[in-house]
Order: sequence, then C-alpha cells, then structure tokens
Amino acid sequence: LSVVEGKKVKKGQLLATLDASAAESKLAAARQSLLVAQRELQYAQAGGPPEQRSQLQSDLTKTRARRDRLASQQKVLQTLVKEHAATLDELQQNQLELKQAEADLLYLQQKKQDLEQQARFNAGQAQLRIAQAKADISDRSEKVSASRLVAPVDCTVYALPVKVGDFVHVGDRVASVADLDRVRVRAYVDEADLGSVALNQ
Repeated sequence: LSVVEGKKVKKGQLLATLDASAAESKLAAARQSLLVAQRELQYAQAGGPPEQRSQLQSDLTKTRARRDRLASQQKVLQTLVKEHAATLDELQQNQLELKQAEADLLYLQQKKQDLEQQARFNAGQAQLRIAQAKADISDRSEKVSASRLVAPVDCTVYALPVKVGDFVHVGDRVASVADLDRVRVRAYVDEADLGSVALNQ
C-alpha cells in the first residue's frame, strides 16, 4: 500500500501494488518465445538453418565440380582408349566414379529441395507461434499493468479495507476514494426544528 486513509492523491498516483511476480514471469517467458519464433522464421525464410544451408551448398559445389571433372575425363579416356593410349579398365573405373558422382549430386539436390520444403513448413509454424506469443505478451502485459492500482481522479482515500499481505480476489475492493471537496449531504430535519434552519447556515 502506497497511501493511508484520509490522504489526498492526484490522478494517476499509485495507491497500491499487487504481487505480479507470476504474471511477470509468464510475460518474460512469452517474450522469450517470441524471440525464438522470430529467429526460426528468419531461418525458415532463408531456406533453413544457416549452418545446414552452408554445409549443403559446399557439398553441392564440390560434388558438381567432381562430376564435371570426371565427365571431362571420361571423354578424354574414350579418345585415348581408341588410340590405345589408355586401358579399358581405366575407362570403366572412371565411368563408375562418374556415375557415383552423378548419384551423389542428385542426392544432394533432392536434399536441398527437401530442406527448402521443410523451411516453408517451418515458416508457417513459426508465424503461428509468433502470433500466439504476441497475444500472450499483450494479455500478460495487461495483467502486470493491472497490478498497479492508481487514482482515477484527484481525490481522497477514505477507506482501505485491505492490509499489506492480504490475498485478494477478482472484484475485491482494495481502496475506496472520492472527491470530498464537493460533498452532497442529505439531512432529515424534524418539522418542529424547521424554523431553526436557514439557507447557507
């Protein structure tokens, strides 16, 4: 409690603070979830995690270069075999390696397509988590803000039905305030005493 009974307060002045530690903890968790989802969305929109994309691109580049080298070498060997300058075994061995390189390249290309497809799916999931995290942040921010009870107008605190440490429920009255500078009093006067009452008395 930040005030006592009978104290005059200004509009917006703090009256009491509720324990919002649980709401603050949940708010921090929601903000962390938002950061994680935003990072996941960034990775997904880029085609996948950066380390995985980098490694895959490196493997593709190396495999493509190996395939091209073996394909070029295969043509040379075919000519050399015709000229009896290379053996048939050398030609067949290079052809086997070429087929393996082509198979490896196809595998890596399919892996890249799968990664991109998974990234598109992950992007959609991340967007849903971002929307949920933002909604959680909004809801929990309101709860944290609601833990600070402030004066609605310039007024006087005339009742504090709770004390520090009390447990309160939704709807419980924590403080009663009113503008006591302007008070309307309804009084009942006996008819016999009416003659003793005057205006502005």
